[in-house]
Amino acid sequence: MIIASVAGAIGSFLSLLFVGRLDPEKGPDQFLQAAQVIHAEVPSAHFVLVGSGTMEDRISALIPEMGLAGVTHLAGLWEDTSQVYPGIDLLLQTSRIEGMPLTLLETMACGRPTVAIGVGGVPEVVEQGVTGLLAGPGDWQGVGQRAIDLLEHPQRMARM
Repeated sequence: MIIASVAGAIGSFLSLLFVGRLDPEKGPDQFLQAAQVIHAEVPSAHFVLVGSGTMEDRISALIPEMGLAGVTHLAGLWEDTSQVYPGIDLLLQTSRIEGMPLTLLETMACGRPTVAIGVGGVPEVVEQGVTGLLAGPGDWQGVGQRAIDLLEHPQRMARM
């Protein structure tokens, strides 16, 4: 899907999204680790981080270090994130700690699937295999592999 509304006119690539504070508990670094796994198998995918926080400079530095320059975009803080979700293919939720994640509810309301780390209230929101896929706590590699599985099976992803 086109993510031009989020990251600038980069074309109609597969787009994977992170929405949240760029702080350790929200795992933006784990999002980049999952993105690296995905990029190795699906080089046409683009990754967008929406948010700001204490890790913003570190995340900016990690992008080229991890070989993700040109396919990873920092979109900054958005007041109304509901405008972001319709333009994405898949949300990756990589929090280390989570309560009841509003981001997941907003993503599902827009009919987009999620691959998430199953911490806190996440397993209560994501119905495994129905609205998304879950990985274990800290399993960013599992997030990446599950995302690849969905990207390689677009009919399955469309049903979620």
